[in-house]
Amino acid sequence: MNEVETPTRPATELALIPPQDRMERLADRVLAVAKVIAAQGDGRTFTVDAIYDQMQDISRQRLKDALKTLKDARRIHAFGGSKCVRGIYELEESFPAARGVSLSTLADGWRLIEVGDTAALAVTPQEAAVIGSYLAGDAVRISLTEKMRMFQMELDEVRHENANLKQSMRQLKAGT
Repeated sequence: MNEVETPTRPATELALIPPQDRMERLADRVLAVAKVIAAQGDGRTFTVDAIYDQMQDISRQRLKDALKTLKDARRIHAFGGSKCVRGIYELEESFPAARGVSLSTLADGWRLIEVGDTAALAVTPQEAAVIGSYLAGDAVRISLTEKMRMFQMELDEVRHENANLKQSMRQLKAGT
């Protein structure tokens, strides 16, 4: 399933956009998806297959062209440098590895937000609500992404099982 919404444009409007601008826009979309995928892992790397799984509306060739555009612009590079592993890329701008995050309510009503072992911030309940409203969209997106991944895994299992059943049916029909 696609997780990145792609607005559709009339063909006449697309004809007005120069091809290089269309490729740059596609490259920006690919980079956005790559950053989400990388953030779910080690914060730096993503695979071509993971991008394609999220952006099935584009062909493998267009994805390859977008990745080349990103490499040429030095926004990504092949993982491992000269000893690169095919299909794995690294972001030039990357997130650090995920840190533990906790929110505690103190006896006097203050909230303590802790990120990793080095950052702590005491905020009032009103400030906590404002911070929460800023982050609510990210929380929903991540939650939906996880649910979609689970549904996709279930769907893949059902498709595999269905293919096996069809093969068994063909074999039974051929034997009778």
